[in-house]
Amino acid sequence: MKNYLRNLLKKLSSENQNNEVRKLSSVLVSLAKMDCPKATQDIEINTENRNATRDDHEYGPLNPSEPSSQYWEGIAKKWNATKEEAMKSRCYNCVAFDISPRMKDCMPLVDEGLSEKYGEEIPGFDLEEQSLEFGYCWMHHFKCLSARTCDTWAGGGPIDEDKTSYKWQKKNDNA
Repeated sequence: MKNYLRNLLKKLSSENQNNEVRKLSSVLVSLAKMDCPKATQDIEINTENRNATRDDHEYGPLNPSEPSSQYWEGIAKKWNATKEEAMKSRCYNCVAFDISPRMKDCMPLVDEGLSEKYGEEIPGFDLEEQSLEFGYCWMHHFKCLSARTCDTWAGGGPIDEDKTSYKWQKKNDNA
């Protein structure tokens, strides 16, 4: 049903719309987002969860464009790894990082302007191989940046299929 609504919305968006079609489009957007995690729809919840992750799980670095040697050395020590190994363990390859099509629909426009904000070079993050983008963190329930990490990082990601995204949501709903 969700895919049908998304496809219908895309079709309606690409055609000339009158007021009725715009109203229907608005209703379809609301229906499609009904299953979105609360933090993707409520900035206060997202900010609270992000701040808690920063405070309790070292979400960072604060500015991915900076070398942040002290941050990466601290994470490396915690993981008993080298700084170089730690710098390869980012949200973009974490098992809980959700960039599935349905999650991107839950977070429209968040990726706009990231290159301008962070620049063309992020230490230890190959912008030719990885996308600088936001995804949803199923471990800590907030929109996180692919170039960051936290001390609960677990390899195996990202989540890039709707089916897997829904499985993570079901696990979280039942927790």
